[in-house]
Amino acid sequence: MAKKILLVLLVIFFYGSYILYSQSAEDAIKTADRLMYLLNYTDAVRYYNQALENNLNIRGARVNLGYAYLRLKKQDEAIRILKEELALFPDNHEAYILLGYIYFKQDKFEEAKEVCEAYDKEFKTYLREKAYRMGFTVPLQVIDIRLPHILAEIKKENPNIGLPNFVLGLYHKNKLSFSKAENHFKLAHKWGHNPIECYLQLINIELIQKKWKDALNKTQEALRMKGPEPEFYFIMGYIYCQLEETENAISCYEQALEMKPYLIETMRNLSILYYDHQELEKASLLFEKYLRIKSYELYEKYDLKYSLSDLELSKDLIDQMDVEYIFPLKNGGEDSSKIINYRALSLVRSGRLKEAVQLLWDYLKIDDRSAKLNYNLGQLYNIFNKLDKALKYALRAVELDLNFKDAYDLIGNIYFKMRDYERSVVAYKEVIMIRPKDAMGYYNLGCVYHAAENFDEAENCWRNAIKYEKGIKKIKDRDKISEDELSVSLVVLKKPVSFRAHKSLGRLYLERNRPDKALDDFQRAIELEPSDPELYYELGKIYQAKSEHDKKYIEKAIYYYEKYIYFGKDKEQEVKELLKKLKKK
Repeated sequence: MAKKILLVLLVIFFYGSYILYSQSAEDAIKTADRLMYLLNYTDAVRYYNQALENNLNIRGARVNLGYAYLRLKKQDEAIRILKEELALFPDNHEAYILLGYIYFKQDKFEEAKEVCEAYDKEFKTYLREKAYRMGFTVPLQVIDIRLPHILAEIKKENPNIGLPNFVLGLYHKNKLSFSKAENHFKLAHKWGHNPIECYLQLINIELIQKKWKDALNKTQEALRMKGPEPEFYFIMGYIYCQLEETENAISCYEQALEMKPYLIETMRNLSILYYDHQELEKASLLFEKYLRIKSYELYEKYDLKYSLSDLELSKDLIDQMDVEYIFPLKNGGEDSSKIINYRALSLVRSGRLKEAVQLLWDYLKIDDRSAKLNYNLGQLYNIFNKLDKALKYALRAVELDLNFKDAYDLIGNIYFKMRDYERSVVAYKEVIMIRPKDAMGYYNLGCVYHAAENFDEAENCWRNAIKYEKGIKKIKDRDKISEDELSVSLVVLKKPVSFRAHKSLGRLYLERNRPDKALDDFQRAIELEPSDPELYYELGKIYQAKSEHDKKYIEKAIYYYEKYIYFGKDKEQEVKELLKKLKKK
């Protein structure tokens, strides 16, 4: 009897221990999943490993752990843990997907092919079993009519189910096994991989073989099936060039650029065609814009003839396509984007801008539905003058929130840097439409009009900026960073809008040879910012010119020049020489 009681107690003890360990593992997994959503991969690794120590048979935990290792650049650890998962759960197609992707990114193409082929076989078996459970007893290819419903359910769990077939398509394309490549790209599309990428690769198979007409037919099919996508118009432009139909090529490139202005390869190809077509002014303007986006800091005036005559059309949009794995977030909280935003702002405040960029980029690759995060990343890219990337995320921000005033402001700023004044005007008009009395919006719009030499509109906008600025806000209020978005003041105005507007108006009147009106606005600007040296210099020059006709202005010219000496440095030597001449009169 005692032995039986002892046996029961031991069973209870071990059962209780199992429950304790199971609960501990479950809690660790939940914590790790949450950390993954917050991109805290280091701590996530610790919790996943803790869970697996408590229970070695947790299905799928090693897949998440493998991804965390990948993000921490520990690819060997990722491969090891994924192989472990497949040894325990040979039907886990998520493990196949990630393992094949890692091999592919490491350029281990044969290993990637082997894993992706194993996945292909396993996934088809999985689909058949799922179809049978739903009551279908016919072969998989016969039930394609219901396949989208089955795939939609699976894709909720993992958005990468078509990725291995896409990798296999690339593998066979590079081996010039075009028939196999085509089959895999079609399967990748069928399983839900990015349809634009799949169609572009199917088209590229024809381009590699120089089957221009077949490539054109496939591109037109893509447009019919998936609608007007800029990438399709881009590649159609390239094909028309090969067919020597330049007018059609130009039209396609223009359409692609209109739809997606940050596709800078389109600018490059289109500027080459303009040049070849003897539209030299168009070619020059577009090529300079391309160069400014390509390398803003290193931008110089290039010899247009030398630059464009030596360039050939490219299709790197297809040839250098970056294959991405999207981590499937299953347990993320709704407030995760706010936490990521807060972390990004903290990095910005501490001057760690590149880390903030990486954090936001990483998160948006997983979940890009936050307008504010897209705006913030666009703002940071703008600071680094990565204009194509800045524009991409700014446009995504307004796509998600049509009334996002600051995002339109950012778009206007980016186009202004690109010297695309027409689009910049449109963006700043959106700012004013959203907030009709936005002083900064009017000021920025005036700057664009001035750059475009539309001086009357610039003058009107700057007058409105002065009119609508309510009082003079303290600079420290302008410098604050909001808790939920980067402040525009990081890269735009830190002084009162009225001061900037008066100063700009003064310069405008000088350009138009109206010194008396310039004098009035410069003096009003000084009332707002008494320590700005440029104003004293400009006023000194105005009064010096007046003194040539009436000596009573000499004292005022001397006064303003001496004020410049007190506040300024850059023109100090010049101003001292001017003062000497004035004091001799």
